[in-house]
Amino acid sequence: MRKTLASIAVLAITLGIAGNAAAQGQNVGNPEILNAVQELQKSLDALAAQVTTITGQETNITTQLTNIATQLTALNTAPTRVATGLSYKPAGYSAGCEATNVGTSSVTVKMELMRLDGTVQQFLQETAGPGSGVGFGQSIGSLADHFYCRFTLISGSSANIRASFSVVNEATGLTQVVREAR
Repeated sequence: MRKTLASIAVLAITLGIAGNAAAQGQNVGNPEILNAVQELQKSLDALAAQVTTITGQETNITTQLTNIATQLTALNTAPTRVATGLSYKPAGYSAGCEATNVGTSSVTVKMELMRLDGTVQQFLQETAGPGSGVGFGQSIGSLADHFYCRFTLISGSSANIRASFSVVNEATGLTQVVREAR
């Protein structure tokens, strides 16, 4: 009898497990749990989209900050072109442009002697080593006119350049006018 009861119990358990497994395969699930899982999936998808958006914005913000830093550096950098004020040079005098490098590395500067109407009368591009100067003057006997000097830094730091325009008396060799570039 014990053997029979044991066999019936094993058969009942086997049929119960098999029936439960078959029922689960056909069961579409508890609708409340299914809805909760679907809502959770939607929330996770939305969160993933927000993370992707934030990551994209981080790159954009980094680019904007880099651009701002570059603009601030440009504001703190001395200009690459400076000029003197305008002066009249009479006959019997020569006008010239000079630049001195007060820095510790070489600079290349283009110096232009400009007329009142904006035309270039004469120019020179030279490299000045640390502590040295470059410049030129008009030939003796040049005509009277209004002039100024324009200096364009080709390489190096314009903060290291001291530039000027001068008018020299051809008879005495003495400098009569000096105008600093700004």
